[in-house]
Amino acid sequence: MTTPTTTELHSPLQATEHDPFVDDVSPLRDLDHPTGDGLEVTLLWSPAAAGVTVRVDDRRTGTRFELAVDGADAADAFNHPFAYAG
Repeated sequence: MTTPTTTELHSPLQATEHDPFVDDVSPLRDLDHPTGDGLEVTLLWSPAAAGVTVRVDDRRTGTRFELAVDGADAADAFNHPFAYAG
C-alpha cells in the first residue's frame, strides 16, 4: 500500500476587482461626544453621506437609538435628540 501525496502549488495573490460592499464603506467620524448623567450623545459624520447620524445611549435604561439627520439640522438634533426621536 502506498501513501498518497499531494502537491500544493502556491500561486501569488492577485488583486480583486472593486467590491462595493468593502470598498465603498467609509468610516464614521466622531465629531462630538459629551456624556452626563448616564446619557451619551454622539454626533457621527461620514464623508460619503449628505447628513449626519446622532447616536444616543441611555445607560440608565439600556436604550440606544440612532437618528439620520440632514446636515442643516445637525446641531439642533445633537442638542435635542429626543425631540427628533419622534
